[in-house]
Amino acid sequence: MNTSASGGTLLAIPPLPPDDTALDAIFQQLVADVTGLPGTYVRPRWQPSVPKQPEPGVNWCAVGVIDVEQDNGPWIVYDPVLNVENYWDHERLQLLCSFYGPNCQGYARALRNGLDVPQNTEELLPNMIRYLDCGTVRAVPELVNEQWIRRQDLTLYFRRKVIAVYGIESFLVAPIQLLDDTVVNDTIIVPPGATMVGASFYNGALTADSPVTSDSTVPV
Repeated sequence: MNTSASGGTLLAIPPLPPDDTALDAIFQQLVADVTGLPGTYVRPRWQPSVPKQPEPGVNWCAVGVIDVEQDNGPWIVYDPVLNVENYWDHERLQLLCSFYGPNCQGYARALRNGLDVPQNTEELLPNMIRYLDCGTVRAVPELVNEQWIRRQDLTLYFRRKVIAVYGIESFLVAPIQLLDDTVVNDTIIVPPGATMVGASFYNGALTADSPVTSDSTVPV
């Protein structure tokens, strides 16, 4: 792991916050819990292998994060215990939920209303996510094989706190070496035309009453 002492590009120290499929899975579980739809019928929008779409008479939902916007960040917080810096960032997330089936509008409304109950969003708190608001329930029917498939879209808005840890060390806890009172032989050179007064040295060679001019060199 690189730190500010070792030089080079600094990478965030694991563990990292959930993203991509892991983040979609968090919202997939939330939608299933609030709407009452079986988990197998709340699906990620984008999957490596596209599964067969349920029949028109089956109620189901596709969910996916479509936008991540930085919101008021980052805020840098130093951790004196670990000697690292925490970057506190806040993101505004947009989640698109597309409901299909004969009762798609009712399930979209159930999700919208259910998210206004604080207890229903408590499962998001361990991941530092809070529900903010939602858009309108919008009809987006699809014509498939000469048959209209009922679809209702609902966009949800969330705010997430993201903490990234970087190995940026502080001088406040840097290792130091204390020196004793051993006299070091050195020479002070006074610039031409200058006079140095008011100084005293450990070995007594120079005192406050002994001005030094540019013609003098003083052993320390």
